[in-house]
Amino acid sequence: MSKNTSTEESSMKDYLKHKYEQEFEVGEIQEFNRGFAAGKLIQAKATPSSKNQMVFIISRESNHSNYEDSYSELLQERFVMELFSSHLSELDENLKYYIKTAYIGDFRGKEEIELNKLNPSFVISIPVEPKYNKDDYIEKIQNFIYSIENEEVGYYRVRIDFVEKKHIDIIEQYIELSQKHLTQVELKEKNFSEVKSQYEQNIIGKFVYDSKDVDFENNPNFIRSLFNKRYEGR
Repeated sequence: MSKNTSTEESSMKDYLKHKYEQEFEVGEIQEFNRGFAAGKLIQAKATPSSKNQMVFIISRESNHSNYEDSYSELLQERFVMELFSSHLSELDENLKYYIKTAYIGDFRGKEEIELNKLNPSFVISIPVEPKYNKDDYIEKIQNFIYSIENEEVGYYRVRIDFVEKKHIDIIEQYIELSQKHLTQVELKEKNFSEVKSQYEQNIIGKFVYDSKDVDFENNPNFIRSLFNKRYEGR
């Protein structure tokens, strides 16, 4: 390990310890070249010493000393997953999903998560046959959104992609690569942009509900109206 790398690792550990008041392990330091004008992105995977399964990314711009990390988001996502996993499984037994979160205020992982400050976004992929019937999912989607409403979280978003079942491998790759535990170097090596392009080309139906845009109405016609017209008839 070079002196510069050792110093970078030490700085990352100090930053994380100060922010979260616990010890962390930091993995290999990687540099991602964003181009001549943008400079480099310095990144590493990190894990809490006490919870080594929780892998996240810590990073900084090469021309800045301030770090950013995804650990607090990971904690929020785990919380949301535990809260809604059973409701998600009722949508379809073969679905794949990931969760993104935003939080009102500064959440540092030591305090309890306040539901009304939590803004989750669900990205769900359901493998279906080309001639699937969207009406088969109306009631299930309605019940899922209603379960979120009952928890009284802040703003939230639900996006459901219906993707041809024969492309299940692309679905799995896309969902895996959309998580927060891969560096930019790894995403490039795994060709995320190409996987995303292939995934999007095989979406044959889409449902989107954003609570910021419109109030939820607990009836089937409201749910039916949120299916994207652009994908109908494909």
